Amino acid sequence: LIDFGSALDAQSAADATLYPAGSDPTDGETATYQPPEVALTADAPLQARTIAYDLWSLGVIVLELLLGSADIFTPDMRTAAIIAITLGRESAAVQRRAALAHAWERLGIFSPASVGRSASAEDRKSARRKFIAAVRKRDPLPAFPMSEQALDLAWQFLQWEPARRMSAQEALNHPFFQATESRASETTALSTWSW
Repeated sequence: LIDFGSALDAQSAADATLYPAGSDPTDGETATYQPPEVALTADAPLQARTIAYDLWSLGVIVLELLLGSADIFTPDMRTAAIIAITLGRESAAVQRRAALAHAWERLGIFSPASVGRSASAEDRKSARRKFIAAVRKRDPLPAFPMSEQALDLAWQFLQWEPARRMSAQEALNHPFFQATESRASETTALSTWSW
């Protein structure tokens, strides 16, 4: 899965035939898939678009699949109104950043424990529990509980600090994929169909 809006390197971004003078190569990026280090920075350099950027985007996709919605970071009407009233004189970009920060805080992604390097292991465990509880609270199908491994996978991708995000190799070795692999190899029909 690729967000092609950001799938370019600095040399490609500088290519005048791809991006004429005055155009912004990041205009095609989908804001809700941007990690904090890009989304909360007015003019984030292309160097900020590392593999950690793509891993954050993957975490957003995992969360969308778990919740069955692409609107996981869209504020509710009340929050949108408060942001519009409070930041009404600010640019649309500033209001969008505020909405994203609010959504991340509600899910436990943006928290002192997830942001601060000095956070203890217990603080991080608490932040993870808050994230899992917040996601489960938004579950549209609570009768079918979300997998603990799937929730942990999303949490590992959605770490605030890029260096703390799970790598692609770590993701492949994550229990979610190991459990899926073992379940797939053990699947047998419980009954046969008679037409």
